[in-house]
This record gives sequence, C-alpha cells and structure tokens, in this order.
Amino acid sequence: MKVNYKRKRTTAMVDITDTYIQMGEIGIFKELQEDFGIKEGEVVSIALAKIPVSVEYIRKKMKGASLKKR
Repeated sequence: MKVNYKRKRTTAMVDITDTYIQMGEIGIFKELQEDFGIKEGEVVSIALAKIPVSVEYIRKKMKGASLKKR
C-alpha cells in the first residue's frame, strides 16, 4: 500500500486481521508512526501500490524458469 501523510509518502506491507482494529481503521507499525509523526486518531491516505516488476521474475524463477540478463 502507498501511505501518504501530510507531505510524507512511503510504501508499506499489508496484513489483514479481524482483531484489534475496528472496521474503517488501519493499524501501522510504530516505526512508521514515529518517522511520520502520526498521532492516534489522525487520518492518513492509503492506496494500492503497483506490483514491482521484480515480483514477476521471482514467480518465474519459482516455477523453474532460468532468468537471463537483457
């Protein structure tokens, strides 16, 4: 996910839970909270991030394909 808060942006991993977090809320790692200065209850913007091209190469390699340099 892309996370935007004020003028700061980053890409973060997502995990899904049905405990601890209420519907319509997100939880973030403490490091992100501290780095961005996010306080509990503040609103952040999130959006889906594009899947990196490297993921396709990893999938091919896991299926036994050999990787070649361009």
